[in-house]
Amino acid sequence: FAEKKIKTKALKEKSIYSCRRELWAMCRPSNFGGVLIFHILGTFLGLRANNNFLAGAAAAPAMEKPIALLVQTLVKPSMMTVLSSIMLISSTSMMVNDYYDSRRVTTSASSNLSDPIVSGEVPLVVVKRCLSYLYATLLVSLAFVPGIPARLAVVTGSLLTFWYTQHLKPITWLKNVVCAGIIALSPFTSYTAAAMMSSSSSGLFMNVLQDTKLWALTGSLFCGFIARELLMDMRDTNDDFLHNVLTVPVKHGRRFASRTALVLSLISTSLAALAGGTTGWSKLLALAGGGLQTMRIAQMIFLTPLGCENDTLLKNIIEEGKVAILLLFASFL
Repeated sequence: FAEKKIKTKALKEKSIYSCRRELWAMCRPSNFGGVLIFHILGTFLGLRANNNFLAGAAAAPAMEKPIALLVQTLVKPSMMTVLSSIMLISSTSMMVNDYYDSRRVTTSASSNLSDPIVSGEVPLVVVKRCLSYLYATLLVSLAFVPGIPARLAVVTGSLLTFWYTQHLKPITWLKNVVCAGIIALSPFTSYTAAAMMSSSSSGLFMNVLQDTKLWALTGSLFCGFIARELLMDMRDTNDDFLHNVLTVPVKHGRRFASRTALVLSLISTSLAALAGGTTGWSKLLALAGGGLQTMRIAQMIFLTPLGCENDTLLKNIIEEGKVAILLLFASFL
């Protein structure tokens, strides 16, 4: 009883400050680099769309010194707020996922041993309190995000991260769609914020909504990340089956999931190659990134014996997919 009292007292004394390292790790800071790259490239594309609109209206010359203009835009408080909002969405999605996974014990036994919540290093009440502060900060930052489309994207991403693990993750297919949607909204948010920041005209607003490159970029990233999510689920098939998590590979089999990923990867590459950049280099980047990724998935399915069961091959394809996504994104420049 004395030992139990000591442990209970220790848990009560835990605070956000005392658990700051564990909470920081739960935010997955390794994702911030990708978020920053998406933000920078999305901002650049938004500025270019804004300049094209003004030039088409004979209100501005061709875009000069794009790098200097990009840096000036990125350091503006409103765009810093956009970046903060996207990073908060990324952080809260990871922390909420860990919070509900620890409550429902859906992670594997080996993962539980190192999980700070399950091991008792970070009490659930501390995680919940930290999440409440993060979401409150996100709500405040929303007021300073420029442009209606960008604000709607931040609100949508915030709601999806909050509902994801408890309500959406257990539903087959919806899990993958939501994950891909949250990621695809990141460059969409920066794009629309940058395009809308320097003008409040309804004409520019409609131009942003009708910009085919914007929707081609969002669609390409969306399909590419769903394919990536399916491949990642294939690696976790045994663990998900053990804990009754009905992912696509668990419900329909690894072969079906891999073929679906192949089709989605092909759609992603096609959108980037056909509706992305107009230069030869842009199309080459799209084919180099998405094309090679599609070929690797096809190799796994059709050329490698039991390729869909080969976790090492799957891991390599998933890691190579990080470069493929960046090349696809760069093809829109």
